[in-house]
Formats: sequence, structure tokens, C-alpha cells
Amino acid sequence: MWEVKRRLQPRRALQNLKRLKTPSGRLIYLYLYYNQPQTFTGMRRTLDISKKTLAKALKKLLDESLITIDKEYLYWTTETL
Repeated sequence: MWEVKRRLQPRRALQNLKRLKTPSGRLIYLYLYYNQPQTFTGMRRTLDISKKTLAKALKKLLDESLITIDKEYLYWTTETL
């Protein structure tokens, strides 16, 4: 069901992307938007990004309520919850 919702509302994702200032934040948000849920390690390996850069970008996305993390430490974009 969330796949259908995501396909119908790409405008919302584009609006969220415009709010992000860093390339790493945009990359991670888009990656999660199309490939969720993801673990920290999975994102780091797939995107070939440093732990520090990924942690900083995830914190910013969490602070802006663009993503969430569940009890199993999986990251999701908030549009699909």
C-alpha cells in the first residue's frame, strides 16, 4: 500500500528535498524514500559514505521529522507511516 501512496505523492518528496541544504542529506533522503526500510550499516555500505557523514545527515533528517527510526533500528521516511 505504501508503494502506491509514494508513487501518487512524489511532489511531497520534492518539497522535502528543497528543504534540505546538504548533498548528503538529499542523497540519504532519496535513498530511503525509494529503498526503505534501511539500517545504518546498510545505507553506509550501499552509498559508500562515511559513518560521520551518514550519522550527521540522519540526525538532521530526524530533527526535521523527515525520517523516523523504529524499535528495530530501521530508518523510514515519514510519508509512508
